[in-house]
Amino acid sequence: NWTQCVAEYIGTFVFVLTVMISRNPIVIGLMLVVILMALGSYSKQSVNPCVSLAYFLNDDLSMSEMLAYIIGQMVAAALAFYTYKHLYPKIRSSYSVGG
Repeated sequence: NWTQCVAEYIGTFVFVLTVMISRNPIVIGLMLVVILMALGSYSKQSVNPCVSLAYFLNDDLSMSEMLAYIIGQMVAAALAFYTYKHLYPKIRSSYSVGG
């Protein structure tokens, strides 16, 4: 279902961007709770490829769903990283991905 993939994408993007911007464990944890509450009715909201794999191994996701979740999560994480780099250009030297 495409709504599940979009929910995973949005949740992962917001979560990764929050982690990079705040770096505060309390803020990160609260944002994860907000994401799970807001988007949990649309997908499993694993927001993490390892959790998606665990759902698959537990027979809660099909192979195609797992692959769609993981691809969406990886693309969202990469886009969140590049969004962060452009929002905070002074931080560019702290991370070596993409030059």
